[in-house]
Amino acid sequence: MERKYKGDLYKGFVINGKIPHNWGKFKFQDGSTYKGEINLGMFHGFGKLQWPDGSYYEGNFENHKKCGKGIHRLANRDIYEGEWSGEWAMVGTKKTKGGIVQTGELKSWNRWCIY
Repeated sequence: MERKYKGDLYKGFVINGKIPHNWGKFKFQDGSTYKGEINLGMFHGFGKLQWPDGSYYEGNFENHKKCGKGIHRLANRDIYEGEWSGEWAMVGTKKTKGGIVQTGELKSWNRWCIY
């Protein structure tokens, strides 16, 4: 059964009759979706967050943020894979749709430091 949670649609396990917990699926007002583990209404554990443009992050979350191993595929098909510690902080590999592979560190959305 789908239900509303903070204005978005949610289907999955709940505690106290309303708080998403354990595992479920969110469908957000902006068209993005999340499917995976949840702790007290927050992404926590393994899951996949997908945006309407086709980009997605699949991997570990901690308190609603990317944390640990994961893959972020952009709409342009570039792939960032590695160890995440926040929205755009990552150490790992960047693979472009043109086949270029680089190892480095993502310090902010447009700041890629090559090792």
